[in-house]
Amino acid sequence: MFMYAIVGARLHTAGPKGTFTGTLIVNDDSGKIVDAVERASLPSDCRALEGQGLEIAPGFVDAHSHAGFETQGITVPDADERTSLFSPHLHALDALNPLEGGLRKCFEGGVTTVCVLPGSPIRYGPMAERIGVISGVGAVVKTRFDGQAPTVLREHAALKMALGQHPLRYAKEMRRPPATRMNLAALIREIFERAKSEVPDDDKSSAGESRNAHLAAVLRREYPVAFHVHRLQDIQMAMRLQAEYGFDMVLHHATEAHLAAHELAQASVPCVLGPIVMPRRGSELRNATLNAPGALIDAGVKIALMSDHPTFPGSHLPYHAGVLVREGVSHESALRVITSQAAEILGVADKVGSLEPGKDADFVLFGGDPLEIVSPILAVVTDGVAVYGCLPEDNGDRPEMRAALLARGSSQGGEAL
Repeated sequence: MFMYAIVGARLHTAGPKGTFTGTLIVNDDSGKIVDAVERASLPSDCRALEGQGLEIAPGFVDAHSHAGFETQGITVPDADERTSLFSPHLHALDALNPLEGGLRKCFEGGVTTVCVLPGSPIRYGPMAERIGVISGVGAVVKTRFDGQAPTVLREHAALKMALGQHPLRYAKEMRRPPATRMNLAALIREIFERAKSEVPDDDKSSAGESRNAHLAAVLRREYPVAFHVHRLQDIQMAMRLQAEYGFDMVLHHATEAHLAAHELAQASVPCVLGPIVMPRRGSELRNATLNAPGALIDAGVKIALMSDHPTFPGSHLPYHAGVLVREGVSHESALRVITSQAAEILGVADKVGSLEPGKDADFVLFGGDPLEIVSPILAVVTDGVAVYGCLPEDNGDRPEMRAALLARGSSQGGEAL
């Protein structure tokens, strides 16, 4: 077994141990974390790397992204099937390009895991988001692909559906129903009823590769619905649909979720908020407030943040969490919404999201506070391997190397390998 340990760094575990100065031990062979402890007696075959003055956070988890799709500016035309408002049979993985530049930008900013979802191209001119009622199934992947097939942590993460003005606007452009929220809800109920009749509860295999297979899987609670939703009335509609059909769900964007915080907490409905620094454009965002994340946290709602890349670059995700700290959320809570809590909401917390034994050694080495915009990223590590920047020198006997590492990170933001 080959191991290395980064000694004397400040560890933001995003787990039960919280934050402390100590040692992170990594198994080179498996790419897993061995332990994160305040003091450790290292075996003779473990390389000790000097970490004094450095800070380590888990690799960030972006709970809603379109990285990996072909983009044109801030549009993602290959992520949205424009021929139909109802596309439950589509899968985001089928459009994912491992060489797409956005993935590299994500991990250069410390984002090592993303939930890639179909849908939501934004057109220029009068800015308008267009999205189908049902866009397809997303997946959770790592951002380091090596040009090969992606590392998939969860193939079926959620079925993306949309409520509110965005799908209604899209339907109007296509000259197809629905034209009102009433008909939108009715059409969703209709398609769920078809999925129920197609797949009996005791016969999962009969779904096959049918158009409604993913809907049937949602009704069996194999994965949740990711509801694109902004306004309170649409959040309440989503909750009625959930009560009627018994599926699990996560609210995405959820601009007015703070207005229903108590109800969401009682129903254990998590929210993926953001991008939280969006301008108040249009009726969907008129009640946007930076106080919403804190209000939801105080009410007991589990939340995560999104970049909605390329709406905002995935690499900016930690800066969004930093805004939460400015608005009164504790540093620990703000870090968790882009690490461990995001991983929990996506169903991959057994693999990523915190510095705990047995989890993938995905972490980011900083020359300062991980949520501070001026802190240089010195290294991004995936499965124990530095994929961006470099780890400190062995044994702590060359402090000038650590000083040089900090200086290079401050001036260049790290060095790509």
